[in-house]
Amino acid sequence: MFLRSVFLATGLVGIVAMPSIANDLFGHVGLSYSLEKNSGNGVNVSGFPNGEPEDYNNTGISGEVGTIFDTGVTLVGAVEYEWTDVPSSIDGADVDEGLDTYGSLIFTFGHSGENSFFGFHAGRGELRFDEADDDQNTVQNFWGMGYGYDFGAMAVGASLSQLNIVRGDNLELLDDATFVNFAGLFRPADSNWSFGGNAYFGSGTQDANDFPNDNPMDVVGLGVEVSFDGGQVGSLGRMRYTVGYDIVEVNEESTSGSTETVTHDRLFVGISLNFGHAGKPDAIAVAELPNLIWAQSGVAIVD
Repeated sequence: MFLRSVFLATGLVGIVAMPSIANDLFGHVGLSYSLEKNSGNGVNVSGFPNGEPEDYNNTGISGEVGTIFDTGVTLVGAVEYEWTDVPSSIDGADVDEGLDTYGSLIFTFGHSGENSFFGFHAGRGELRFDEADDDQNTVQNFWGMGYGYDFGAMAVGASLSQLNIVRGDNLELLDDATFVNFAGLFRPADSNWSFGGNAYFGSGTQDANDFPNDNPMDVVGLGVEVSFDGGQVGSLGRMRYTVGYDIVEVNEESTSGSTETVTHDRLFVGISLNFGHAGKPDAIAVAELPNLIWAQSGVAIVD
């Protein structure tokens, strides 16, 4: 169902983009690989066997297409999907909180000025767990707004967003959460290199099935990446190579009165084919939402 929605939605964005001037069409298709790690006092606190995954790897695909009309009206559609190699058992026991796949689909509607962008974002994400924990599978909606400004060599922006679970049985993930994100992107003059980063804070609840109350939860995240724009691939576009690091810390006030913390981080590499005469405007890039679905991938570990 998720992939069907992805194909339909991405196709719709492409059709809408057709009437625009070709130079204002931009996008990418990409592949990524990451080394993921969970740590902190909230990992495997239930005792032996230690079935919660601490180290695993992800493989991901992504795509995006956007257009800017003569009036400045801007439409963007982006999709991401990732697979983990979390095993079905750890130390002879069924894996606990074993994330299997996750993905998201996000649409952006806004206005691009000469050096600025202001827009609204709306998306849906899905996280699926190993069959031993498939009652934790969830579908989530998120929406928000963002603003970015490009000063030339540097662009800065911020976004405000909301995340809510709309489908799920055993709600072990973050719900009813509000996020604030700040982002920056630096491109040295006459260089193919770029350097980006973002920091975000979110607050919501977890374990909606706990009695008598949900558990308050705070999330703090940070990401940095370095990209290099390589050679042109015929008339298709330009290759981009990226390496980066993300970290998110999750703190839950449990019903027992204690605070449990999980730190989830990843080191990743990516390769993408980017198309469009001028590429994606930096003012749009820094106005985006943080990767809320990836941030959720470590939340379920907190018991």
